[in-house]
Amino acid sequence: MNPEHVSVEERPAPIFPQGISSLQKPPISPSLAVSQTGFEERHELQRKQKIIGSALKRIIERGLCGLEPVKGYLNELYRRNCRPNTLRTHAVTIGCFLAYLKGSGRDGMEAIDRKAIGGFVEHQQDLGLTANTISVRLRGVYSFLKFLVGCGELSAEVLTV
Repeated sequence: MNPEHVSVEERPAPIFPQGISSLQKPPISPSLAVSQTGFEERHELQRKQKIIGSALKRIIERGLCGLEPVKGYLNELYRRNCRPNTLRTHAVTIGCFLAYLKGSGRDGMEAIDRKAIGGFVEHQQDLGLTANTISVRLRGVYSFLKFLVGCGELSAEVLTV
């Protein structure tokens, strides 16, 4: 078997309309790219604001304590540019924690202590949540409590082991 020699120069060049090869992407207008990015950013900011608003509304509807500290904490997460799902997760976690406090007769931010945190973890376990979900919620509660300690709303003794 004798392979036939084919020279690269002998091949005809492919013909593409307007000189654009199939490997190149058509040029995108910079103004279009910026406006699309701006739209996505505005949409994300609106989603974050909606998440915060609905979380605060649920706290009011359920008659839970700590509306102002929760509002301050969620706004802090917003200022730190947390993702919408992060905001939602923290809002749900704080809502669950405050609902637990109210249900256990510890209504009020001053009633938060180590026993309340341990009781919250046990309550979450009793609900049948996975260890990972409980861990995420516990970290969310500690993050909220650190914020409260930093604002002077809560004693730092709550965070000590």
